[in-house]
Amino acid sequence: MGADGRDAFARSAREPAPLDLRVNALKATRVDALAQLRGDGYAVEPTPYSPWGLRVSGRPALAQHPWFVDGSIEVQDEGSQLVAFLVAPRRGEMVVDFCAGAGGKTLALGVLMRSQGRLYAFDTVDKRLQNLKPRLARSGLSNVHPQLIAHERDTKIKRLAGKVDRVLVDAPCTGLGALRRRPEARWARKAEDLVAVRLKRRSGSSSSWQRSSRLDPRRRQHTGWACRTRRSSTTWRTRGPRWGRRRRRSSCGSSVHGCPSPRRKLNRARPRQRAGA
Repeated sequence: MGADGRDAFARSAREPAPLDLRVNALKATRVDALAQLRGDGYAVEPTPYSPWGLRVSGRPALAQHPWFVDGSIEVQDEGSQLVAFLVAPRRGEMVVDFCAGAGGKTLALGVLMRSQGRLYAFDTVDKRLQNLKPRLARSGLSNVHPQLIAHERDTKIKRLAGKVDRVLVDAPCTGLGALRRRPEARWARKAEDLVAVRLKRRSGSSSSWQRSSRLDPRRRQHTGWACRTRRSSTTWRTRGPRWGRRRRRSSCGSSVHGCPSPRRKLNRARPRQRAGA
């Protein structure tokens, strides 16, 4: 991160986080939502990067707003919205949100899929999936399937082996990325905890596609890292005894997160033999 980066992060962590909204593209447009909220007296501006995002000044109560009740707008940070765009799911695909939590990224992925295909929302904590249900009902999506799993080797996951087109893993990390919303978290962490997280990553026991920790030196400029999980010709090797074999890696060819372009295999047809030859 460097000295300048650490100083900038320390200064930004002392400021309160803004309130970002995501417009549900299945029900409304950002232009209409912006006009509606401004007409209701809210100070709203479009987010600089997400085409669905709105940034509201202050902390207004939006839980009873008609557009929030019917699912036209949803509370979601702009960075979380951008992760869904980096995954870039398509209609009819099978997609997995491996650590779905309350489902903010899951719902954004479902909108990008236009409510087509199958979108699995996995999590090991039932309370988080329960928080997803009312948000899912408001969104109007019909392709999201929340499922509780016991661990990463659950049979529900094994049944999907070789069938999934894209996977998003937002693995729980240090929690320092949410200091602006939970400033008390800085007193709940010790230096030993951060060392344990880094050692766990190096051991190969956790493979994170989205690097959500601000302390990771390999963290990309963008907040997401996700691509296809099959139909690719490149391979990757992860560390640790369980991952010693070479496995097929996804490659979407996007220059945003440095994923290499897939190599095309040439289908060389055999020359036909002439009759009587």
